[in-house]
Amino acid sequence: MTEKLYFNKPLTKEEIQDLIRDISALLHKNIDQYNNTATSETKISKYKQVRLSEFLRKSSTIKTTHTLEDILTKRPAQIFDGSAQSIIRDLAKTFSNINAEHIAINQVIYKKLAFAPNTEKAYVWNSTIASISKTLNITQKEIDMTHYDRKLVGELINKKVWQISTSGKEEYSNFIKKLAHDISKIEAVIKPMDKNSSLFKQIQTTYETAATNLRNMGFAHTADSFARADKKEVGTLIGASKSFIYNSLTNLSSTFSSILNKANMYRTLYKDPNLSFINGESLPKEVKEEIVGLIEYLTTEGRISDYSVKFDFLRNLTPDKTIGSLDIKPNTGINYAFYNAEKRASNGVLIKTDVNFFRRVMSALFKTPIDSETNAALSEYS
Repeated sequence: MTEKLYFNKPLTKEEIQDLIRDISALLHKNIDQYNNTATSETKISKYKQVRLSEFLRKSSTIKTTHTLEDILTKRPAQIFDGSAQSIIRDLAKTFSNINAEHIAINQVIYKKLAFAPNTEKAYVWNSTIASISKTLNITQKEIDMTHYDRKLVGELINKKVWQISTSGKEEYSNFIKKLAHDISKIEAVIKPMDKNSSLFKQIQTTYETAATNLRNMGFAHTADSFARADKKEVGTLIGASKSFIYNSLTNLSSTFSSILNKANMYRTLYKDPNLSFINGESLPKEVKEEIVGLIEYLTTEGRISDYSVKFDFLRNLTPDKTIGSLDIKPNTGINYAFYNAEKRASNGVLIKTDVNFFRRVMSALFKTPIDSETNAALSEYS
Protein backbone atom coordinates (compact mmCIF):
# COMPACT_ATOMS: atom_id res chain seq x y z
CA MET A 1 0.00 0.00 0.00
CA THR A 2 1.29 3.48 -0.82
CA GLU A 3 2.07 5.32 2.39
CA LYS A 4 -0.25 8.29 2.76
CA LEU A 5 -1.54 10.22 5.74
CA TYR A 6 -5.27 9.48 6.04
CA PHE A 7 -5.79 10.16 9.72
CA ASN A 8 -5.91 13.14 12.10
CA LYS A 9 -7.34 15.37 9.40
CA PRO A 10 -10.56 15.77 7.34
CA LEU A 11 -10.38 13.80 4.03
CA THR A 12 -11.18 15.24 0.58
CA LYS A 13 -13.18 13.20 -1.95
CA GLU A 14 -9.99 12.42 -3.91
CA GLU A 15 -8.24 11.21 -0.75
CA ILE A 16 -11.24 9.01 0.10
CA GLN A 17 -11.06 7.44 -3.37
CA ASP A 18 -7.31 6.85 -2.96
CA LEU A 19 -7.95 5.24 0.45
CA ILE A 20 -10.60 2.91 -1.02
CA ARG A 21 -8.26 1.87 -3.84
CA ASP A 22 -5.47 1.16 -1.35
CA ILE A 23 -7.86 -0.89 0.81
CA SER A 24 -8.99 -2.83 -2.29
CA ALA A 25 -5.41 -3.60 -3.31
CA LEU A 26 -4.52 -4.77 0.19
CA LEU A 27 -7.63 -6.96 0.41
CA HIS A 28 -6.93 -8.65 -2.92
CA LYS A 29 -3.28 -9.20 -1.95
CA ASN A 30 -4.34 -10.87 1.28
CA ILE A 31 -7.00 -12.94 -0.53
CA ASP A 32 -4.38 -14.20 -3.00
CA GLN A 33 -2.03 -15.15 -0.14
CA TYR A 34 -4.86 -16.95 1.64
CA ASN A 35 -6.02 -18.84 -1.47
CA ASN A 36 -2.46 -20.07 -2.16
CA THR A 37 -2.58 -22.16 1.03
CA ALA A 38 -6.34 -22.83 1.34
CA THR A 39 -8.11 -25.98 0.20
CA SER A 40 -10.57 -25.92 -2.68
CA GLU A 41 -13.45 -25.97 -0.19
CA THR A 42 -12.21 -22.98 1.80
CA LYS A 43 -10.85 -20.75 -0.97
CA ILE A 44 -12.55 -17.39 -1.56
CA SER A 45 -14.31 -17.75 -4.89
CA LYS A 46 -13.85 -15.46 -7.86
CA TYR A 47 -17.51 -14.53 -7.58
CA LYS A 48 -17.04 -13.18 -4.07
CA GLN A 49 -13.90 -11.31 -5.13
CA VAL A 50 -15.80 -9.65 -7.97
CA ARG A 51 -18.65 -8.65 -5.69
CA LEU A 52 -16.15 -7.13 -3.24
CA SER A 53 -14.46 -5.20 -6.06
CA GLU A 54 -17.81 -3.89 -7.26
CA PHE A 55 -18.72 -2.71 -3.77
CA LEU A 56 -15.43 -0.87 -3.35
CA ARG A 57 -15.63 0.61 -6.86
CA LYS A 58 -19.13 1.92 -6.21
CA SER A 59 -17.91 3.39 -2.97
CA SER A 60 -15.35 5.46 -4.82
CA THR A 61 -17.42 6.51 -7.84
CA ILE A 62 -21.14 6.46 -7.04
CA LYS A 63 -23.05 8.18 -4.26
CA THR A 64 -24.89 5.30 -2.57
CA THR A 65 -26.32 4.70 0.90
CA HIS A 66 -24.16 3.01 3.53
CA THR A 67 -21.00 2.84 1.40
CA LEU A 68 -17.53 3.21 2.81
CA GLU A 69 -17.39 6.73 1.42
CA ASP A 70 -20.52 7.70 3.35
CA ILE A 71 -19.05 6.31 6.55
CA LEU A 72 -15.75 8.12 6.14
CA THR A 73 -17.48 11.36 5.10
CA LYS A 74 -20.01 11.40 7.94
CA ARG A 75 -17.50 10.30 10.59
CA PRO A 76 -14.32 12.26 9.84
CA ALA A 77 -11.21 11.91 11.98
CA GLN A 78 -11.36 13.82 15.25
CA ILE A 79 -8.63 16.25 16.15
CA PHE A 80 -7.85 17.18 19.75
CA ASP A 81 -7.70 20.93 19.90
CA GLY A 82 -6.16 22.85 22.79
CA SER A 83 -9.38 22.80 24.79
CA ALA A 84 -9.79 19.02 24.50
CA GLN A 85 -6.15 18.45 25.40
CA SER A 86 -6.60 20.63 28.50
CA ILE A 87 -9.61 18.53 29.60
CA ILE A 88 -7.62 15.30 29.22
CA ARG A 89 -4.73 16.73 31.25
CA ASP A 90 -7.09 17.93 34.00
CA LEU A 91 -8.85 14.57 34.04
CA ALA A 92 -5.56 12.68 34.34
CA LYS A 93 -4.45 14.98 37.18
CA THR A 94 -7.81 14.54 38.97
CA PHE A 95 -7.67 10.74 38.76
CA SER A 96 -4.04 10.72 39.86
CA ASN A 97 -4.96 12.67 43.01
CA ILE A 98 -8.03 10.50 43.63
CA ASN A 99 -5.99 7.32 43.28
CA ALA A 100 -3.33 8.56 45.71
CA GLU A 101 -5.94 9.45 48.36
CA HIS A 102 -7.81 6.17 47.75
CA ILE A 103 -4.62 4.17 48.32
CA ALA A 104 -3.87 6.12 51.51
CA ILE A 105 -7.35 5.45 52.92
CA ASN A 106 -7.12 1.74 52.08
CA GLN A 107 -3.73 1.51 53.78
CA VAL A 108 -5.18 3.00 56.98
CA ILE A 109 -8.17 0.63 56.89
CA TYR A 110 -5.88 -2.36 56.23
CA LYS A 111 -3.53 -1.43 59.07
CA LYS A 112 -6.42 -1.24 61.50
CA LEU A 113 -8.94 -3.84 60.37
CA ALA A 114 -7.45 -6.42 58.00
CA PHE A 115 -7.43 -9.97 59.34
CA ALA A 116 -3.70 -10.23 58.77
CA PRO A 117 -0.51 -10.23 60.89
CA ASN A 118 0.60 -6.99 62.56
CA THR A 119 -2.74 -5.19 62.34
CA GLU A 120 -4.67 -3.68 65.23
CA LYS A 121 -7.53 -6.11 64.68
CA ALA A 122 -5.20 -9.13 64.81
CA TYR A 123 -3.56 -7.88 68.01
CA VAL A 124 -6.90 -7.27 69.75
CA TRP A 125 -8.29 -10.59 68.49
CA ASN A 126 -5.31 -12.61 69.75
CA SER A 127 -5.08 -10.88 73.14
CA THR A 128 -8.85 -11.14 73.71
CA ILE A 129 -8.91 -14.83 72.75
CA ALA A 130 -6.13 -15.53 75.25
CA SER A 131 -7.87 -13.57 78.00
CA ILE A 132 -11.32 -15.12 77.43
CA SER A 133 -9.78 -18.61 77.35
CA LYS A 134 -8.51 -18.00 80.88
CA THR A 135 -11.87 -16.56 81.93
CA LEU A 136 -13.57 -19.74 80.67
CA ASN A 137 -10.96 -21.94 82.38
CA ILE A 138 -9.97 -23.53 79.08
CA THR A 139 -6.66 -25.36 79.36
CA GLN A 140 -4.06 -25.76 76.64
CA LYS A 141 -4.67 -29.52 76.70
CA GLU A 142 -8.37 -28.96 75.94
CA ILE A 143 -7.46 -26.59 73.11
CA ASP A 144 -5.06 -29.16 71.63
CA MET A 145 -7.76 -31.84 71.79
CA THR A 146 -10.04 -29.75 69.56
CA HIS A 147 -7.33 -29.63 66.86
CA TYR A 148 -8.68 -26.10 66.26
CA ASP A 149 -11.73 -27.63 64.59
CA ARG A 150 -14.59 -25.11 64.50
CA LYS A 151 -17.25 -27.60 65.59
CA LEU A 152 -15.15 -29.04 68.43
CA VAL A 153 -14.15 -25.57 69.65
CA GLY A 154 -17.83 -24.57 69.67
CA GLU A 155 -18.72 -27.63 71.73
CA LEU A 156 -15.90 -26.87 74.18
CA ILE A 157 -17.08 -23.26 74.63
CA ASN A 158 -20.65 -24.45 75.11
CA LYS A 159 -19.54 -26.88 77.80
CA LYS A 160 -17.50 -24.25 79.66
CA VAL A 161 -20.21 -21.59 79.53
CA TRP A 162 -22.81 -24.12 80.76
CA GLN A 163 -20.59 -25.03 83.70
CA ILE A 164 -20.22 -21.41 84.77
CA SER A 165 -23.81 -20.40 83.97
CA THR A 166 -25.16 -23.14 86.26
CA SER A 167 -22.70 -22.40 89.07
CA GLY A 168 -23.21 -20.39 92.25
CA LYS A 169 -24.14 -16.72 92.23
CA GLU A 170 -20.67 -15.43 93.19
CA GLU A 171 -18.81 -17.54 90.64
CA TYR A 172 -21.25 -16.54 87.89
CA SER A 173 -21.03 -12.85 88.82
CA ASN A 174 -17.22 -12.88 88.76
CA PHE A 175 -17.28 -14.58 85.35
CA ILE A 176 -19.58 -11.89 83.88
CA LYS A 177 -17.35 -9.12 85.24
CA LYS A 178 -14.21 -10.69 83.74
CA LEU A 179 -15.96 -11.25 80.43
CA ALA A 180 -17.16 -7.64 80.37
CA HIS A 181 -13.60 -6.51 81.02
CA ASP A 182 -12.30 -8.58 78.09
CA ILE A 183 -14.98 -7.19 75.76
CA SER A 184 -14.23 -3.62 76.88
CA LYS A 185 -10.78 -3.93 75.30
CA ILE A 186 -12.47 -4.42 71.94
CA GLU A 187 -14.76 -1.47 72.51
CA ALA A 188 -11.68 0.68 73.10
CA VAL A 189 -10.49 -0.21 69.59
CA ILE A 190 -13.90 0.21 67.99
CA LYS A 191 -14.71 3.65 69.43
CA PRO A 192 -12.04 5.59 67.47
CA MET A 193 -13.43 4.15 64.23
CA ASP A 194 -17.17 4.70 64.63
CA LYS A 195 -19.30 6.82 62.28
CA ASN A 196 -18.20 10.05 63.99
CA SER A 197 -14.48 9.25 63.75
CA SER A 198 -11.88 11.19 61.77
CA LEU A 199 -11.46 8.17 59.47
CA PHE A 200 -15.12 8.24 58.44
CA LYS A 201 -14.94 12.02 57.93
CA GLN A 202 -11.82 11.62 55.77
CA ILE A 203 -13.55 9.01 53.62
CA GLN A 204 -16.57 11.30 53.23
CA THR A 205 -14.48 14.35 52.32
CA THR A 206 -12.14 12.54 49.92
CA TYR A 207 -14.79 10.88 47.78
CA GLU A 208 -17.25 13.79 47.83
CA THR A 209 -14.48 16.13 46.66
CA ALA A 210 -13.54 13.68 43.89
CA ALA A 211 -17.18 13.40 42.82
CA THR A 212 -17.62 17.18 42.74
CA ASN A 213 -14.51 17.65 40.57
CA LEU A 214 -15.61 14.95 38.13
CA ARG A 215 -19.16 16.29 37.98
CA ASN A 216 -17.86 19.79 37.18
CA MET A 217 -15.88 18.29 34.29
CA GLY A 218 -18.99 16.66 32.85
CA PHE A 219 -18.43 13.10 34.11
CA ALA A 220 -21.61 12.77 36.19
CA HIS A 221 -21.96 8.98 35.93
CA THR A 222 -18.33 8.41 36.94
CA ALA A 223 -18.78 10.87 39.79
CA ASP A 224 -21.75 8.87 41.10
CA SER A 225 -19.48 5.85 41.62
CA PHE A 226 -17.56 7.89 44.21
CA ALA A 227 -20.40 9.82 45.85
CA ARG A 228 -23.92 10.26 44.51
CA ALA A 229 -25.45 13.72 44.19
CA ASP A 230 -28.51 12.57 46.17
CA LYS A 231 -26.20 11.58 49.10
CA LYS A 232 -27.26 7.93 48.98
CA GLU A 233 -24.25 5.69 49.61
CA VAL A 234 -25.40 2.43 48.02
CA GLY A 235 -23.14 1.43 45.12
CA THR A 236 -20.51 4.11 45.87
CA LEU A 237 -16.93 4.00 47.14
CA ILE A 238 -18.07 5.93 50.22
CA GLY A 239 -20.64 3.23 50.96
CA ALA A 240 -18.23 0.35 50.25
CA SER A 241 -15.51 1.77 52.53
CA LYS A 242 -17.88 2.55 55.38
CA SER A 243 -19.60 -0.83 55.03
CA PHE A 244 -16.27 -2.68 55.24
CA ILE A 245 -15.30 -0.82 58.40
CA TYR A 246 -18.72 -1.29 60.00
CA ASN A 247 -18.87 -5.00 59.19
CA SER A 248 -15.32 -5.62 60.39
CA LEU A 249 -15.96 -3.88 63.70
CA THR A 250 -19.35 -5.54 64.17
CA ASN A 251 -17.97 -9.00 63.45
CA LEU A 252 -15.10 -8.47 65.88
CA SER A 253 -17.38 -7.24 68.65
CA SER A 254 -20.19 -9.76 68.10
CA THR A 255 -17.78 -12.72 68.17
CA PHE A 256 -17.05 -12.11 71.83
CA SER A 257 -20.32 -10.45 72.82
CA SER A 258 -22.06 -13.66 71.74
CA ILE A 259 -20.35 -15.48 74.62
CA LEU A 260 -21.85 -12.97 77.04
CA ASN A 261 -25.23 -13.41 75.38
CA LYS A 262 -24.83 -17.19 75.60
CA ALA A 263 -24.01 -17.06 79.33
CA ASN A 264 -27.03 -14.86 80.04
CA MET A 265 -29.27 -17.16 77.97
CA TYR A 266 -28.04 -20.28 79.75
CA ARG A 267 -28.52 -18.65 83.16
CA THR A 268 -32.09 -17.78 82.16
CA LEU A 269 -32.77 -21.35 81.01
CA TYR A 270 -31.23 -22.77 84.18
CA LYS A 271 -33.62 -20.72 86.29
CA ASP A 272 -36.65 -21.27 84.03
CA PRO A 273 -36.46 -24.73 82.37
CA ASN A 274 -40.16 -24.49 81.49
CA LEU A 275 -39.48 -21.57 79.09
CA SER A 276 -42.18 -19.40 80.61
CA PHE A 277 -40.14 -16.34 79.58
CA ILE A 278 -41.28 -17.03 75.99
CA ASN A 279 -44.71 -18.41 76.96
CA GLY A 280 -43.53 -21.95 76.33
CA GLU A 281 -45.13 -23.66 79.32
CA SER A 282 -47.67 -25.55 77.21
CA LEU A 283 -45.18 -26.70 74.57
CA PRO A 284 -44.24 -30.37 74.32
CA LYS A 285 -40.88 -31.12 75.90
CA GLU A 286 -39.42 -32.18 72.55
CA VAL A 287 -40.31 -28.82 70.96
CA LYS A 288 -38.70 -27.01 73.91
CA GLU A 289 -35.55 -29.04 73.35
CA GLU A 290 -35.59 -28.06 69.66
CA ILE A 291 -35.95 -24.37 70.57
CA VAL A 292 -32.96 -24.57 72.91
CA GLY A 293 -31.04 -26.62 70.34
CA LEU A 294 -31.37 -23.82 67.81
CA ILE A 295 -30.50 -21.23 70.48
CA GLU A 296 -27.31 -23.16 71.29
CA TYR A 297 -26.39 -23.27 67.62
CA LEU A 298 -27.03 -19.56 67.03
CA THR A 299 -25.08 -18.41 70.09
CA THR A 300 -22.14 -20.58 69.01
CA GLU A 301 -22.00 -20.60 65.21
CA GLY A 302 -24.57 -18.01 64.17
CA ARG A 303 -23.73 -15.16 61.79
CA ILE A 304 -25.22 -11.68 61.41
CA SER A 305 -26.86 -12.69 58.12
CA ASP A 306 -28.60 -15.63 59.80
CA TYR A 307 -31.15 -13.36 61.38
CA SER A 308 -32.47 -12.12 58.04
CA VAL A 309 -33.44 -15.61 56.87
CA LYS A 310 -35.14 -18.73 58.16
CA PHE A 311 -32.69 -21.36 59.32
CA ASP A 312 -32.05 -24.78 57.84
CA PHE A 313 -32.77 -26.29 61.24
CA LEU A 314 -33.87 -29.92 61.11
CA ARG A 315 -36.76 -30.92 63.36
CA ASN A 316 -39.13 -33.79 64.07
CA LEU A 317 -42.28 -33.45 61.98
CA THR A 318 -44.25 -35.50 64.54
CA PRO A 319 -42.79 -34.63 67.96
CA ASP A 320 -43.67 -36.43 71.16
CA LYS A 321 -46.68 -34.73 72.78
CA THR A 322 -45.47 -35.06 76.36
CA ILE A 323 -45.58 -31.70 78.18
CA GLY A 324 -42.65 -31.05 80.51
CA SER A 325 -39.72 -28.89 81.55
CA LEU A 326 -36.19 -29.17 80.24
CA ASP A 327 -33.91 -31.50 82.19
CA ILE A 328 -30.96 -29.21 83.02
CA LYS A 329 -27.99 -30.62 84.94
CA PRO A 330 -25.66 -28.24 86.77
CA ASN A 331 -22.13 -28.14 85.28
CA THR A 332 -23.10 -30.27 82.25
CA GLY A 333 -26.06 -28.52 80.64
CA ILE A 334 -29.26 -29.91 79.14
CA ASN A 335 -29.96 -33.62 79.23
CA TYR A 336 -31.81 -33.94 75.93
CA ALA A 337 -34.48 -36.65 76.09
CA PHE A 338 -35.53 -36.31 72.45
CA TYR A 339 -33.43 -33.83 70.49
CA ASN A 340 -30.16 -35.04 68.99
CA ALA A 341 -28.51 -32.95 66.27
CA GLU A 342 -26.68 -35.88 64.69
CA LYS A 343 -29.82 -38.03 64.42
CA ARG A 344 -31.83 -35.09 63.09
CA ALA A 345 -29.27 -34.67 60.32
CA SER A 346 -30.43 -38.00 58.90
CA ASN A 347 -34.14 -38.09 59.76
CA GLY A 348 -35.08 -34.46 60.50
CA VAL A 349 -37.03 -32.13 58.22
CA LEU A 350 -37.29 -28.38 57.65
CA ILE A 351 -40.50 -26.86 58.98
CA LYS A 352 -40.20 -23.31 57.68
CA THR A 353 -43.91 -22.62 58.00
CA ASP A 354 -43.83 -22.89 61.80
CA VAL A 355 -43.60 -19.14 62.36
CA ASN A 356 -44.21 -19.39 66.10
CA PHE A 357 -41.18 -21.66 66.54
CA PHE A 358 -38.79 -19.13 64.97
CA ARG A 359 -40.53 -16.25 66.73
CA ARG A 360 -39.94 -17.90 70.12
CA VAL A 361 -36.26 -18.47 69.31
CA MET A 362 -35.77 -14.83 68.28
CA SER A 363 -37.75 -13.62 71.29
CA ALA A 364 -35.57 -15.69 73.62
CA LEU A 365 -32.39 -14.26 72.13
CA PHE A 366 -33.36 -10.62 71.65
CA LYS A 367 -36.49 -9.76 73.62
CA THR A 368 -36.03 -11.62 76.88
CA PRO A 369 -34.96 -9.20 79.66
CA ILE A 370 -31.39 -9.59 80.86
CA ASP A 371 -31.13 -11.98 83.80
CA SER A 372 -31.08 -10.08 87.11
CA GLU A 373 -27.70 -11.56 88.18
CA THR A 374 -26.16 -10.78 84.79
CA ASN A 375 -27.48 -7.23 84.94
CA ALA A 376 -26.18 -6.73 88.49
CA ALA A 377 -22.69 -7.95 87.55
CA LEU A 378 -22.57 -5.70 84.47
CA SER A 379 -23.76 -2.74 86.54
CA GLU A 380 -21.00 -3.32 89.10
CA TYR A 381 -18.37 -3.55 86.36
CA SER A 382 -19.47 -0.41 84.54
